[in-house]
Amino acid sequence: LDHLLCDSTPRFDVRIGSLEDQLDKTCILVRRVPDISSGQREAIARFAVAYRGQPYSFGTIVREMWDHLVGRTPGPDVDEETQRGLICSTLCARAVAFGTETVSLIPADRSLVIPASISQSDKLVDVGLRWRKVDLGA
Repeated sequence: LDHLLCDSTPRFDVRIGSLEDQLDKTCILVRRVPDISSGQREAIARFAVAYRGQPYSFGTIVREMWDHLVGRTPGPDVDEETQRGLICSTLCARAVAFGTETVSLIPADRSLVIPASISQSDKLVDVGLRWRKVDLGA
């Protein structure tokens, strides 16, 4: 069974695609909020899907990378509220906050949500992936 992935990408903006199609191109770490209901999981997915077609924020990535390269703390000119467009981590944080109504991955100072902050968050747990080969037969 194919799994769907909602992602914000530079080439396609926010889109929905096949997880299986991304496996050969992407390193995937699956993290989730522990002990959430199926209704909360569905709310997270529906919220993310509602952003389909929204623009990717090249400016956010450029500013973040520039600040990192020159060893400067990112400036206050771009934060969670002023960011134009989305990056994948922002899409994830917004969907989780909406779907759970209790878990926020957005930093207290409203600074940008970056992939590293999600991968290090103690509000999420790693989920192991198990693959099963299915014989489709003839």
